[in-house]
Amino acid sequence: MNAFDALGIPPTLVLTDSEIEAAWREAGKKHHPDAGGAEADFRAAGEARNILASPSSRLAHWLELHGHAPDPRGAVAGEVMDLFSAVGDVVRRAAGLARRREAATTALGLAVLESETLHLRADIESAIRRVDAAITARCRPFSQWQDDPSQAVRDQADATVRNLRFLEKWRRDLMAAYASLA
Repeated sequence: MNAFDALGIPPTLVLTDSEIEAAWREAGKKHHPDAGGAEADFRAAGEARNILASPSSRLAHWLELHGHAPDPRGAVAGEVMDLFSAVGDVVRRAAGLARRREAATTALGLAVLESETLHLRADIESAIRRVDAAITARCRPFSQWQDDPSQAVRDQADATVRNLRFLEKWRRDLMAAYASLA
């Protein structure tokens, strides 16, 4: 499946969330079974949205459309790994605090943990901003790469797919940690 075709948009690496959502809504209206569309086309539009909404999946898909399967093996950039310890620490602390909050049996017990919860939420928000900044930085070359599927670009894009996959996973972990403290 070509995710770009499924949503009726040009095969570009540079897409905003609102562009993807708008294309998905249009494709959904067109392909919805209640509107006379085919169930398979409707499902394909949803899958295409998921692929294109993730920078790592969009880049991997773009590479595949240009005849290159991304190599999942290889090193992750040092600056990306530097974030790992910060993210891991915050997620670990959130899990511990969530367990303590769950074990609290009184309002007083929860109140005692509230200050720590607020501080940890702030730490999680800070970590999310750092991960988002790293994702944004990894996506900057997309506009230069989209018109140049050369081997050098594919090699750089391979490494970027790996880095983005880690960053996106860490962002999901942070969001789950934040939700666990709600």
